[in-house]
Amino acid sequence: MASPRILVLYGRSLYAQAIETLLKKRDELDVIGLDLEDKDTLRRVASIHPEAVIVDHNDLRLYGDSLILQVLNESSEAKVLCVSPNQSGVDVYRKSRIEVTSADELVESITSR
Repeated sequence: MASPRILVLYGRSLYAQAIETLLKKRDELDVIGLDLEDKDTLRRVASIHPEAVIVDHNDLRLYGDSLILQVLNESSEAKVLCVSPNQSGVDVYRKSRIEVTSADELVESITSR
């Protein structure tokens, strides 16, 4: 079985780079780090086929909240984990497509977990 591929995106975040370093020590993970300063980084996400993408929440301030949407558009199967040294939790985003054909289904898609 192949190791889960984890992509760590970082800009100025030393925190994300530290997470990358720690995860690379785990033999059961395939960890790749990419610098958001490189203009081709987001295009490369799709070719890497990550199972998870880790981004420092503070980098979202620099690169915009649309960074999450761009990552999900490039790699729709990946989970995007936003981490922050200032918070104890991790925000997880996952793209999903739900077909809605009625108002009831629309409400259900909004209220279901």
